[in-house]
Amino acid sequence: MNELYGSAVAGLCMLKPVRNYYYSQPIKIYEYMAAGLPYICSDFPLWQELAAASGAGICVNPENTAELSKAISTLLLDRKKAETMGKRGREYVIKHCTWSIEEKSLLSLYETIGA
Repeated sequence: MNELYGSAVAGLCMLKPVRNYYYSQPIKIYEYMAAGLPYICSDFPLWQELAAASGAGICVNPENTAELSKAISTLLLDRKKAETMGKRGREYVIKHCTWSIEEKSLLSLYETIGA
């Protein structure tokens, strides 16, 4: 996967607007950010929040091919923007999504459920 990510300009995570997906957190988006890739994803509320917080994603209506095409073109035609977004995503993952950050929350959860 690292070889493929190394030759990619961006990642794509487009899911249909199904209720179950609205509240999901696809690992694929985090993988793209960890690899330093900007991403294009469905415009679900949680995904919009992550894209805004990280500065690494473009959210589009998954049923609007014109929006998707525009987002793809934006990143393909403006490689500097794509690179900047990718760096922001990598920085976000390092700052917010590492074991050292999540460890306390997970261990605390284990304690509350008696594990």
